[in-house]
Amino acid sequence: MQNNLIKKWATLGITALMIGLIFGTAGNAVIIRNKQTFDMPINNGMFSNLNANYTNITVYEAWDLVNSTSNGIQIPIDVRTNGEWKTEHIDAPPPEHARHYCLDLLQNETGLQEFMSLYGGMEVIIYCKSGYRSFVATNILVDNNFTGTIYNMLGGILAWKAAGFPTKSNQPPNEPTIIGPTEGEPGVEYEYTFNATDPDTEDVYYFIDWGDDNYSGWIGPYPSGEDIIVNHTWDEMGTYNLSAKAKDVYDDEGNWSDPLIVHIVAPQLNIGRIIGGLLGVTAEINNPGTGNATNVVASIVLEGGIILIGREISENIGTIEVGGTGAIFNIPVLGFGPVGITVTASADGVEEVSKSAEGFVFIIFFIIK
Repeated sequence: MQNNLIKKWATLGITALMIGLIFGTAGNAVIIRNKQTFDMPINNGMFSNLNANYTNITVYEAWDLVNSTSNGIQIPIDVRTNGEWKTEHIDAPPPEHARHYCLDLLQNETGLQEFMSLYGGMEVIIYCKSGYRSFVATNILVDNNFTGTIYNMLGGILAWKAAGFPTKSNQPPNEPTIIGPTEGEPGVEYEYTFNATDPDTEDVYYFIDWGDDNYSGWIGPYPSGEDIIVNHTWDEMGTYNLSAKAKDVYDDEGNWSDPLIVHIVAPQLNIGRIIGGLLGVTAEINNPGTGNATNVVASIVLEGGIILIGREISENIGTIEVGGTGAIFNIPVLGFGPVGITVTASADGVEEVSKSAEGFVFIIFFIIK
């Protein structure tokens, strides 16, 4: 049914073009020559009563509508080609700024239904270069039971400019904002939020440079001004400049964002001095890495000799900050004879390290060889 209606209005459009050619009346039509779009004169008044479910308005009336929200919000919809829109379209203040929706999209079922979803129930002002394509578009919308209010702007953007009203070219999206952690560890996935706004409210695509020779490629489209979340994992320690840029549906690219500096750090552990003395043995645990070592667990095991107390001890010594030192104490030790000493330590995200030494226990005195 819908395809039949579209065919009906396509036929009507061709008939209108032929009438204009025969009678030479003044108005608008579109012909294609060598893949370029041209306008031919057709009298808009000739068709003004073909469908009474929309309102023809002059550019002066359109100007009054889009420059005040006291009479509601009317959204100008440009149904020209992508190239025409990029070059120039009418300039009106938000929230009544112009949007683009090519006539070709209205002439297929998917595009038509998307338009209904986007603008159903709203007041729209349909315009083109000089009037013919807006006439076709308004009748397609009426025949498919558009639920909003439709105005057809007579004379199109040519009449708008002739009246001295402003126009502007397509604007690329603004630089994206980036929100996420600025410090992390290798091999851990982190979540980042990106947001770019397009001045023309077109959908946007994002290109992300993670700073480690990995790139997202163009991802999208996403609605203008909507947060998107993208995850990334850095495999090596280092400092990375995370940045992004956005483009609109016409491939107009905005500027790169300011970089978000991300430090990927990692703790390290090594076992320092093993110290004997009265009552037992002490081992130092160092963190020479670039991140805090958390949940550090260390142990001391004695092998050999006659050990009555203190054969083995293990404890969580907490967090060792970058460049810091922790210690584990095996006190008291009571025994006699030569012993082997093994000290081990591990932490979150850090492999276990160990160190061995030899000593001698004389009752309650511990000597390291």
